[in-house]
Amino acid sequence: MACPKKPQEKLEIIFENLKTEAPVAMAYDGINDAPALHLADVGISISGASEVARNSAGVILLERAGLKALPQVLKLSRLSLRTIKQNLFWAFFTILLLFLLLLWAFLAFDDCRFHGFFQM
Repeated sequence: MACPKKPQEKLEIIFENLKTEAPVAMAYDGINDAPALHLADVGISISGASEVARNSAGVILLERAGLKALPQVLKLSRLSLRTIKQNLFWAFFTILLLFLLLLWAFLAFDDCRFHGFFQM
């Protein structure tokens, strides 16, 4: 979106883009852009921005890097999400493997010690 737009125009553009079900990001630092930052799926602000803009944003970039750091932030978020998914996969895989091992041990060593414990 081109920047020299009025806050109401920015809100209208975000409303239109939200209807498409694609993620919408808004990056700005002005106090009048706080509603648009809050409404977007991802609000991005700069640390030197107004306090209202920083509070409305989900991501706050350091002032020295500014918006130039945005591609690095996106890459880092993708890598973080991939790591989370991998950790969940391995956690569920480990739990399933241990459950199957426990089931095998219970069936393989079926002697009197277990019968008294599990029967009620």
